[in-house]
Amino acid sequence: MAVGINAMPVTFAAHALAVIAAIMVLVWNISYRGGLAWEAENKNLIFNLHPVLMLIGFIILGGEAIISYKSLPLEKPVKKLIHLILHAIALALGIWGICAAFKNHNESGIPNLYSLHSWIGIGVISLYAFQLHSVLLPWRVTKSEKRFTSVARNTRPIRLYPCGWERGFRVPGEADFLGEWC
Repeated sequence: MAVGINAMPVTFAAHALAVIAAIMVLVWNISYRGGLAWEAENKNLIFNLHPVLMLIGFIILGGEAIISYKSLPLEKPVKKLIHLILHAIALALGIWGICAAFKNHNESGIPNLYSLHSWIGIGVISLYAFQLHSVLLPWRVTKSEKRFTSVARNTRPIRLYPCGWERGFRVPGEADFLGEWC
């Protein structure tokens, strides 16, 4: 049963919280941690890019991509393209944020991937990239919303299977491919 909530106030609240969080992280890194830099003598300035890029790029733009698909009053292909572009930018900024952390660690002599935070972060960005790639592959191969052919037809059940398996339903038309697991 769906809850009857008007989405407009929730959307405004989400955007307001995102702007507040971005401002707070920028003020913290610029005013209290010395600024942002890709090349610097002070290696902490390189690391300061990490939280800024991860929050603004990965978290906020990733959220904008999700919100944009349902909230923009545009044609479906345009909404899908905006959704895809925002996710791609979020992924790129997330990768850049991880590169900033690795660059700081390498130049400071700190070992990489020494904490649970770093391993979870690598896992999250990898799954995000895999998800974006697995959605992009059929779109590029078929260039059609109506038909899945060749590679796309063969990857669709694999991409959708983990979601459906937990809920006990089948991917329409793909029961033969999945065999007895469904």
